Amino acid sequence: SLVFFDGTSQEQVKAVEKLVEAYGKKITPILVNGTWLELTKKWKRQVYFDQDGYLTSRFGIKAVPAIVRQKGKALEVAETPVEELKP
Repeated sequence: SLVFFDGTSQEQVKAVEKLVEAYGKKITPILVNGTWLELTKKWKRQVYFDQDGYLTSRFGIKAVPAIVRQKGKALEVAETPVEELKP
C-alpha cells in the first residue's frame, strides 16, 4: 500500500507515523509536500517524495492523505480525512 501525505501538516505526519509503526514494510509513505530526508532519518526508513506530482496525477489523487491499495487486479484509491487514518 502507498500512503500519500503532506509533510507540512503535523496532524498528517503523526497519523502516517502510526500507520508506518503498525504495518511496517507493508506501507510505503510518499510525501507530496515537505522534507522527505527529515522523516526518513526520524522514522529510520525510506520516505519517498512525489516529484512534480507525477504519482498523484497518475492515480488521480486530488486530496491527501490518500491510500492506494491493490484489490485483486485493480487499484483502490481512498482519499481519507486525517481523523479517520488509523492502523
